[in-house]
Amino acid sequence: MAINKLPTGGPFNNIWNWLYEKTKVFTPNPMKPLEKDTTKEKIMNYNNLRELLIETHAPTGKINKIIDEVNELIQKVLTLESKVSSLESQMPMKSTASHSHMATSVGAPTGPPLGRKGGKLQGGGFTKPVATSREENLKRQLINDIKKLQK
Repeated sequence: MAINKLPTGGPFNNIWNWLYEKTKVFTPNPMKPLEKDTTKEKIMNYNNLRELLIETHAPTGKINKIIDEVNELIQKVLTLESKVSSLESQMPMKSTASHSHMATSVGAPTGPPLGRKGGKLQGGGFTKPVATSREENLKRQLINDIKKLQK
């Protein structure tokens, strides 16, 4: 549900013309004309103000429409997050049996994993890890689940 922008004509784009302050100079005592005093007079067109407030703040105004749309989006996000969490719980966990490091006193792994899928070549370089069909199926399943959630 798209919300239309406010109209571009008056009173929406010319607020400074119908809502402003004017400094007024007056003499409080006419017997002493050199003594002047100033006051600020507020000039406002109430019809324009009413039209502006009805367009934005009324029960069917723009602000309430925006609030309703944000609340709908929050509900959609919550339902999508619950779907994602349920799908994640259904997904098989990736096995870490082939991925282990030697224990060190530092606490951080210092070398390559012991059960590496690629191997060292006689020329000194390493082969690239080979993707197994299980990993490809897992990737394909994740992509399909994401596409389903986006619908």
